[in-house]
Amino acid sequence: MPSLPQAPPRPEDEVALLALAELERKALYKKGGIKFHYFGISEILKAYIGARFQFDAPESTSREVIFHLESTLKLTGEPL
Repeated sequence: MPSLPQAPPRPEDEVALLALAELERKALYKKGGIKFHYFGISEILKAYIGARFQFDAPESTSREVIFHLESTLKLTGEPL
């Protein structure tokens, strides 16, 4: 039996926007979870940046992410 074709992966911006909408739906900040809310935003942004610029941003420190982006953008001239 032939396998069904798989749908192409979603673009990283779409994935990030869906994750942000889900985080907003949880409304952690309204339940006293402000730190969890901002941590969630940070994780979503790191996942987006990692997918967009093809490196392991979620496992990097903020300083490492900035260094990687600065290095990449200087070399490619690509706008953020």
